[in-house]
Amino acid sequence: MMARWTAAGSLDNLIGPLLLAGMIALGWGWRWAFIGLAGLVLCPVIGVLLARFLGEQDEDPDAPAGSLSPKELLPNLWQAVRHPG
Repeated sequence: MMARWTAAGSLDNLIGPLLLAGMIALGWGWRWAFIGLAGLVLCPVIGVLLARFLGEQDEDPDAPAGSLSPKELLPNLWQAVRHPG
């Protein structure tokens, strides 16, 4: 896991400045590079959220006792706010 993290960081340290320099060389500026990267980052984030909250979930044996499914979180939120204990 740490090897992937290190490799991804090294790859980003190489690609990021090249992308930024390329966008500036094309005359688009740094803002468009940041907007493009934000769009690229949103794709996997949305995919993970959809898989986590809308996908089929089996019972997790490692889940702590009393943990709630995402569908039960919102109705119990107001109860938790009213009773902080």
